[in-house]
Amino acid sequence: MGQFGERLLKAHSAWTLAKSNVANAAELSNVLSGRELRERQAALQQAAAAFYGEAEQILFEAGQQRKADLAAVADAERKLAIAKDKIIALLGPTGLDEPESSSSRLVLTAPFAGRVEEIHLVPAERIDRGEVLLTLADPDQLWIAAEVAEQRLPKLNLEVGKEVTVRQPSQPGQSWSGKIRFVGASVDAQTRTVPVVIDLENTERKLRPGMFVWADLPFVDSKDALAVPNSALARHELETFVFVEVGPRKYRRVDVEVLTETPEWTEVTGSGLTAGVKVVEGGVFYLKSELLLESDE
Repeated sequence: MGQFGERLLKAHSAWTLAKSNVANAAELSNVLSGRELRERQAALQQAAAAFYGEAEQILFEAGQQRKADLAAVADAERKLAIAKDKIIALLGPTGLDEPESSSSRLVLTAPFAGRVEEIHLVPAERIDRGEVLLTLADPDQLWIAAEVAEQRLPKLNLEVGKEVTVRQPSQPGQSWSGKIRFVGASVDAQTRTVPVVIDLENTERKLRPGMFVWADLPFVDSKDALAVPNSALARHELETFVFVEVGPRKYRRVDVEVLTETPEWTEVTGSGLTAGVKVVEGGVFYLKSELLLESDE
């Protein structure tokens, strides 16, 4: 019985004593009161329940101890195999040949289909637990990390799953469709932007990690807006303005306020600018220089 014998024997003795008391009570039924008989019957039931409960507990503890012992044996065998492998490694080429089933071999299984992008170790290098061995990536599925300025947030529909158009500057005329995967809950204190992550299928593999891209995010509601080409905007210090043609080779400065921007167009508002008014798109830098020179004079 080992370490459990004393506990089991104690419970069994209490049960045996209770059965003996009940048997004696049957012979002395004319002498003992009904209350005494009931108390002995109850004591017998409690002793039986205690014995079976102790037996079940001992059986459970013995099972757990067996599992622990088996694990200890397996660990000892593993340590022994590792020690043998170290001896083989120390003996070098002149020693014993390393078996294919050596425990010093580590077989890595990729958690997804992809390709190895980076390898951070060399043959025969010793590594520690937790070190990065290699980088695995799936080039057919990319994540785009976008940043949205906080002043534009109320005007954009950044619902998770919303479709987004992605363009890459070095590949004009091409675009890809992605979906919003994650929208940050806080604004970065340095850049004043909110992070947005976009899922993108890249089956043609024309996009590569690290590339710079533009993401066209959807607006909350479509609307009519006054917009000018980005090349028509001029900036000086904290002021933004455009030049309006008022006659042949005559132009007038009109101050505007920038509302929203896209890679080609900028939504603006200004008291001196209305729809249909022709703004200067080419030569803005020259006009700005002339304007600043006149102000200095």
